[in-house]
Amino acid sequence: MPIQSVLLSYDGRIGRSDFWIKGVLPIIAIGILAAIAAAVLTLVAEILAIVVYLLFIPLSIWIYYAVVAKRFHDRGKTGWWGLVNLIPLIGPFWIIIECGFMEGTNGDNAFGPQP
Repeated sequence: MPIQSVLLSYDGRIGRSDFWIKGVLPIIAIGILAAIAAAVLTLVAEILAIVVYLLFIPLSIWIYYAVVAKRFHDRGKTGWWGLVNLIPLIGPFWIIIECGFMEGTNGDNAFGPQP
């Protein structure tokens, strides 16, 4: 699956390796680049640094939930399970364990063919 469909689309399924390589790593890379850009821009203008972060936040949230939704699809669950992340303390651990370490369903399921 092309990386842009992994990051921007809520359709389909992805396996654990795609979750980590095409999903989590780009979010971390975007965050690091945004932090570096903001630090450099802070020297130039604080307002530009704020704008960089304000652009980064919605983009990273969109990418995060798209990747998590596809991973839940691979597990045979609806993408709405990604909202479990909103449960304090438990939610983020649940997402990491279920999306990052548990196998998807074997064969095709309601969300598409096996990745």
